[in-house]
Amino acid sequence: MFQIFVSSDDGSIRDMHLIDDFYHINITKCPNKYPLLPYENEEGEEVDEWTYFENGTLWYNGTYLNYMDFCFDITYVEDFDSGRYLFYVEPHICYDPPVNWNDVITGCGMLVSVPFFLLTIFSHSCILKAKSNLDKCMIPYLGALSISYSVLGFLKVNSNETLPALECVVVGYINYFCVISYLVWNCIICFDIWSKVTSMLAGTSFVFLKYVIVGLLVPLTMTGLTYVAQTSKISEDLTPGINADHCSIETSRWSALIYLYGPCLLAVTFSIVLYCKILRYMHMSKRNSQRCDERNTFYLNFRLFVLMCATWSFEIISYFLKQLISEDIPLYCIPDILNATQGITIFYLFVCRKNILATIRNKLKFNHNGPYSNSVEIESMMTTN
Repeated sequence: MFQIFVSSDDGSIRDMHLIDDFYHINITKCPNKYPLLPYENEEGEEVDEWTYFENGTLWYNGTYLNYMDFCFDITYVEDFDSGRYLFYVEPHICYDPPVNWNDVITGCGMLVSVPFFLLTIFSHSCILKAKSNLDKCMIPYLGALSISYSVLGFLKVNSNETLPALECVVVGYINYFCVISYLVWNCIICFDIWSKVTSMLAGTSFVFLKYVIVGLLVPLTMTGLTYVAQTSKISEDLTPGINADHCSIETSRWSALIYLYGPCLLAVTFSIVLYCKILRYMHMSKRNSQRCDERNTFYLNFRLFVLMCATWSFEIISYFLKQLISEDIPLYCIPDILNATQGITIFYLFVCRKNILATIRNKLKFNHNGPYSNSVEIESMMTTN
């Protein structure tokens, strides 16, 4: 099977053994390759003919290729007469895969969103000094979004690059943990708003600590179950698909409904039910002026929920359409556009408000001038006079 015809320097052709008669160089990366299987086309012309030389070069299509441009591999060809597979050792031409510009643009958009997530986290934690449970919940929520968007953006921009096996698997599970985390924290935010509006948890202590336990326990459990499913001996169609060849959940098969889109659908449904209950409660109750802040907080986070719900709803619809319809349709681009602009939108909603910007300016001005700057100026003026 490893015998090939080799053209010598003197022009003679010899039958040589590919393994025994040649020195092997295992540095060629050839993720995308085209096998050279000579055949005759309808016009009787020989196609994909090649000649291998003793010095290790390959002649093909009028061009001499060095060892970095091709590799030898086993090709399986079915013999329809006997019903068996025939094995050939043939050269494979390495070529660069086509650039998926949709992934590149989406990845760049997601990477652009990351600084806006970080700015929102910084403004809430360092400048505004998050005090309420809702403000504290926004920090891990945006943190999970930042990590997930960084990983996904990197993978999409470098979709033609192949990561080492271990790094690919680790990155895949980190991203999965972060995705489940921000879904869970989105549900926690909805629950906190509902409990605050309805005074359900009034007088309850250690509320945020309980939120943190839920926000860590659920993603860890889901990630552990996903790892067990990937490494167990079940049908490949039921595995999540995080392996050395694919650094994320395999969304091209129905198993993604179990590990990704199913939890997403549950989170969206839970959030919709809670927001409907809040709207109903606010409509039936007489709201006084003391509840104005709660109402403003609700409507602000309701806009965030609409953004998240729209993004994930289109993601779920696109997933089902991809399973049922293989053709590309414009609807597939909507989740990419929403994902690419999510960081800017959240930054605008939670930071670029008049009262927030005024508070930030006062904080920065206070820290820059110091608490006693005005009194020092007055004393200096009195001394001068």
